[in-house]
Amino acid sequence: MKPKARLLKHHLLILGLGIMFRFLRSYFNEIVKEGENIGCIAVFGMFTINMIWNGVIKSLAVMLPTLQEQFGASTWLVGWMIALIDGTCDLAAPFAPILRDAFGVRMVIMVSGVAMCASLICSAFSTSLSTMAVVLTVIGGPTLGIASIITRDLIGRCFDKHYSTALGITGVGGSLGYIIFAPLTQFLLDLYGWRATMMLLGALFFNLTVCGALMKSRDGGYKAVDNGKQSVVDDQDNGASRQSRSSHRTSICNLIAMNLPLDLFTSVRYWLITFASVMFFFCMYAWLIYFVPHVTMSKGFSPTDAANFVLVFGVGKMLGHLLVGQAVSACDKIGLDANVCMLISLGVMSTYYFIDPCLIISWAIYVSVFIYGCFHSFTYTLFDVITKEAIGADQLGSAFGWIAFKCGAMRSALLFFPGLVFDTLGSYTLAFLIMGGMNLLSFFALLYLMWLKRHRLETGI
Repeated sequence: MKPKARLLKHHLLILGLGIMFRFLRSYFNEIVKEGENIGCIAVFGMFTINMIWNGVIKSLAVMLPTLQEQFGASTWLVGWMIALIDGTCDLAAPFAPILRDAFGVRMVIMVSGVAMCASLICSAFSTSLSTMAVVLTVIGGPTLGIASIITRDLIGRCFDKHYSTALGITGVGGSLGYIIFAPLTQFLLDLYGWRATMMLLGALFFNLTVCGALMKSRDGGYKAVDNGKQSVVDDQDNGASRQSRSSHRTSICNLIAMNLPLDLFTSVRYWLITFASVMFFFCMYAWLIYFVPHVTMSKGFSPTDAANFVLVFGVGKMLGHLLVGQAVSACDKIGLDANVCMLISLGVMSTYYFIDPCLIISWAIYVSVFIYGCFHSFTYTLFDVITKEAIGADQLGSAFGWIAFKCGAMRSALLFFPGLVFDTLGSYTLAFLIMGGMNLLSFFALLYLMWLKRHRLETGI
C-alpha cells in the first residue's frame, strides 16, 4: 500500500503542477497580449534595473562594516554615503523625460548600463570614502535613476488592466537582488576583498546595456496602449523620427518646457502621493542600509546570519510581488480599490518597525522580515498603481520623475540619521521607532487621498 500511496501522491502533485502551469500560462498570455512587444521588453528591462539597483544598495550595506574599517569612518558617515548614492538615483529623475525625447529609450538605457558598470569598477580603486562617494553619486546613481523612470513610464503606457501584475513582475527583479547579492557579496568579500568585489559587481551589472539594446521594434517605432489608444513612445531609425529629434535638439529650453508639468504641481492628489512616497521610501531605504549593522552590532548576530535574514526578506518580497496583481484583482471584485490594499500594507509595515527592536530571537526575526518583505513589495508596487489612477497616464513620466526627485532629496539630506542615532546611543531602537511613526504619516496621507476620491465621486466635484 505504501508504494501505491506514494505513486498516487506523485501523480496528484504532477496533476496539480500541470493545472497551475496552464493557469499561469493563460494568465501571462493575457499580459503579453496587452503589453505587446514593447510592453514585455519594458517589463524585462525594469526587472533588470530593479535587480541591479537593489543589488548595489544591498551590497554596499553588506560591505558597510568593511568600508567603515577600511577607511576608518563612522557608521553614520558610511551610511550617509550609501544614502547619497541611492538619493542621486532619484535626484536626476526629472531629466528622464527630456533625455527620452532627445535621444530615445534605447540609447539612454544602454548608456546607463555602461555608466553603472564603469562607476563600480572605478570605485574599486578609491583611496578614500569621499572619492568612492563622488564616483558612484555622479556617474552611477543618476544614470540608473533616469533609466528607471523611463522604463516605468513605458510600462504605465503599455498596460492598463494588468498594470499591477506587470509591476509585480518587475519587482521580482528587486527581490532577486536581495536574495542573490546579499549572500553573494558576503561570499566575495570573504574570498577576494572589497575591491575585487566592486569590480565583479560592476561586470555583472553591465547586463543592463543588453536590456537597452533590446528596446527596439521591427517597424522602427514603439507603440504603447493607453486606454485603448495608440501612441508612439519611442522612435528609432526612421526618417520622421530623426527629423523630429533633430528639431528637439535645437532647443533645450523647448524640451524643458514640454516636460515641466506646472499644472501637476497644483494638484492636491499629487502632493498627497508625494508626501506619502517621501515618508515610505525614506523608511524603506533606511531599513535596507542599516538592517545588517542593526542585527550584527546591536543584536549580536554574525554577518552570515544577517545575510540569511536578508535572504528571507528577499523571498518574502518576491512572494509579495507575485501575489500583488492577484490581490488587487480580488479586491476589485469585492468593491475595494488599490488604496485599501495600500493602507493595510502600510499598517503592517509600521507595526514591524515598532516591534523590531524587541525581536532578539533568530526565528522571530526570520518571520518578521518575511512578512515585512511581502508587504514591502505590495506597498512598493501599489504606489505606482495609485499614482497612475490619481495623475493619469499622460503625465505619468513627469509625476514619477518629480516624486522621485523629492524622495531622493529627502534621503540624501537625512538618511545619515539612523547611523547617527547608533553612534550616539549605541542602539537603533529610537531610529526604528521614528521610522514606524513616519510610515504612519504615509498611512494617514493616503487615507485622506482615498476620502478625497470618494468625496469627489459622491459630489461630482
